[in-house]
Amino acid sequence: MATEPNLQLKSHEFNCSPSNVMHIDLNSCFASIEQQANPTLRGIPTVVAAYPTGGGCVLAASIEAKKLGIKTGWRVRDAQKVCPQVAVLIPDPAKYRHVHKEMMKIFEAYCGNVTPKSIDEAVLTFGKPERRAWFAANVEGEPSVFGLTEDSLSESQTMPELGNIGKQIKKDIKEKIGEWLTVSIGIGPNRFMAKTAAGLQKPDGLEEINFMNVDRIFSGLKVEDLCGINVALKSRLNAAGIYSALEFLNANRYTLNAVFRSISSYHWYMRLRGFEVDNWSTERKSIGHSYALPKATNDERELGKILFRLCEKVGLRLRNNNLEAQGVYLFCSYKGRTCFHKSHKLHQKIFTTPEIYQQGLRILSESLKMVNSIGTLAVGVFDLSQSLYQQQTFFEDQDKKRHLAQTLDKINNKYGNFSVSFGTTFGLSKKILDRIAFGGIRDM
Repeated sequence: MATEPNLQLKSHEFNCSPSNVMHIDLNSCFASIEQQANPTLRGIPTVVAAYPTGGGCVLAASIEAKKLGIKTGWRVRDAQKVCPQVAVLIPDPAKYRHVHKEMMKIFEAYCGNVTPKSIDEAVLTFGKPERRAWFAANVEGEPSVFGLTEDSLSESQTMPELGNIGKQIKKDIKEKIGEWLTVSIGIGPNRFMAKTAAGLQKPDGLEEINFMNVDRIFSGLKVEDLCGINVALKSRLNAAGIYSALEFLNANRYTLNAVFRSISSYHWYMRLRGFEVDNWSTERKSIGHSYALPKATNDERELGKILFRLCEKVGLRLRNNNLEAQGVYLFCSYKGRTCFHKSHKLHQKIFTTPEIYQQGLRILSESLKMVNSIGTLAVGVFDLSQSLYQQQTFFEDQDKKRHLAQTLDKINNKYGNFSVSFGTTFGLSKKILDRIAFGGIRDM
């Protein structure tokens, strides 16, 4: 459990170190990439949806569509009510992965510490020692314990080198990837401030939040404008008399302790003052895939085929990460919005697609006893551990199983997923569409 350091700050003592974090967000990611690929869509309201039918969920809206009020999460039919001429496309993950990888190459040319946060976002952390040396050479006065004092710079004298790098990154993206693609860039002394700055002037913004302008910027923001504040937290902050981001910043420790009642109060206290508390990563606990059926069904044979294809995708990711699993879970949502979820802990570790499928099918058969039509099916594995996948075993059947899985994975990794597959999924090549999650960047 995280413990609170013995660090005493005044209610509004902001981090005065030079900004060293840059947050980059590709505007209207999926839709903009589609417009880049197809110039006839440029300037036209465009949405990318899970399905092109009226009930399909909008995954991304172009800048033109957003200006009309169309939002992510809407149904296609609702977007068409706002704009009957809106162009509706289904996702093309291969395009999005390609753009993501090309963007990472550009970022890494400017910074040695690049952290992709999602398919359309990345954080660049620049070295503080070099930046402090720049300030010492260009600004009168010595840096304080947190960097510079407020009197050392006027608000107009912002950190020019990161601003110039941001401008060059924008230029490189247009020249090397696509002229229709724009990014919003935020700069700050920590990840939170950089992300907040990136959202100030969308699309195509370049903003910085630092100790000189934080009061002015936060005075124009509500607490719900800040990343991480959901409806429940907003209500709790409002109950404590905190409505604006500036009031949140100026709140003392006792007030925040009363609002959050956990270590989160300390994290927010430091985060709002420009100190880094978000530079951490979580251990992977599960791997899963889901599929929303175009039409709900209780046909066990049809669902079994879909389940097998999902298990193939889960198994491939499991093995590519050199992991084994000791648990399988299944989730189903039904017509009428009821759902079924069950997990099964195993006595032995598994890693192959047939093993995952065998366990998932047992749970699926149990779920179908509810006699409802399944609209969404998801399967995954948990209780992960590093695999002895590369080592030989004393058991011939286990050794053959590992060798077969390795061979299939090598072919599919080289020629594309499902280039070689099991007969169980015959006829499903177009049924399970390739999908990509905004946060699904670990296996890119």
